[in-house]
Amino acid sequence: MKISKSEAAEPRSHALSVEGDCRAPLKPELLREKFAALHEIAIGRLTHAIALLEGRHSRIRADLTLISSPSVKAGLEAQLHGIEHWLAATKRQVRELSAPLPGHSELRSQQQQTVAER
Repeated sequence: MKISKSEAAEPRSHALSVEGDCRAPLKPELLREKFAALHEIAIGRLTHAIALLEGRHSRIRADLTLISSPSVKAGLEAQLHGIEHWLAATKRQVRELSAPLPGHSELRSQQQQTVAER
């Protein structure tokens, strides 16, 4: 698909669009719905990252008990410290993202009402 120079020069203030005309602006309720879905995906990915970091942390902690070399132990302890830092930051992000979104409860009640009407 080729884009003309005039189309390429047009500002794209709305990156998300409905199917069909890619330049049609989204309705506010559809934007809220898409944002809520992206929000849930972000929380899921961060939660997955936490699980991976916790797994890595426990494996390194177990490896530390088997190693006698002070320099190797120091390197692993530095890795542990970095992982603990990232774990704390990621858990904080999940807590912040898990807070209710403005208008999110209204959107949920509208969705539940629509489902009930069907």
